[in-house]
Amino acid sequence: MTVKQVNRLTAIDLAGKGVGQEVQELIRRLESGGVAGSSTSKKKAVQGKGPDADLRTQQAKLLWDKRFGKTLGYNMFEAYLETIPEPPERPTDLPDYLDKLILVDARIACTKDEDGKSFKFGGLVKVCELLGVIFNGNNSTFEPHTPEHVREEDVYWMWCQDGKRNLGKNVQTCRKEFEKNEIGLDAMQGLALFAQNRKVLQDHYVDLPSSVHCGSRGYFAYLGLWLGGPGLSWHWGGSAGSRYGSASCRKCIK
Repeated sequence: MTVKQVNRLTAIDLAGKGVGQEVQELIRRLESGGVAGSSTSKKKAVQGKGPDADLRTQQAKLLWDKRFGKTLGYNMFEAYLETIPEPPERPTDLPDYLDKLILVDARIACTKDEDGKSFKFGGLVKVCELLGVIFNGNNSTFEPHTPEHVREEDVYWMWCQDGKRNLGKNVQTCRKEFEKNEIGLDAMQGLALFAQNRKVLQDHYVDLPSSVHCGSRGYFAYLGLWLGGPGLSWHWGGSAGSRYGSASCRKCIK
């Protein structure tokens, strides 16, 4: 945060706009559960070596700071954290390249209202808003490529890779080459990956094979860095590019 930004907020407040309450709410939210630079946030969790409470706290806190908890109705970080499961043990049959353990909180994207038609917390559009991701679609733009592989849980951990190993391959090829228990990420999972590692888009576009366009299933979701910032969009599954690669994770075994 710059001095210029502080001065602008002060000027707006003095002009009678009354932003003090909103700023204080932001401070309270970011302080809940600790702040960057505290001893808790400096601890580095080692991924892949069993349940790790630090990893759980770190990743949940990042989503909390992006207002996931507030959007879901939680007033304190500790209450939100209680809804987050412990990180799992690394499966013994997991390919070495699925080396990232990422928290996925899909409740905002998936929870429907009682009518079953609208999204209680705003859907995928709201998730993009919270993460600062440009999205020109709506909550009905994408559907699952393979419905039977959709996760039943709405909060879970996934072992994944960010697509860099698949640069230059189109999505159709990647789907054929995935291991037996491997599947492409969907749009929500891609956003979860981006939330925990915002630098992932600096050197390549992340293809998300498990979300396809509901109006034309030959098109699939991807995340990229555009002139206006990070964005979620879709493009043709038969095309390949040297800067595009399919991200994947361990398939949910039911």
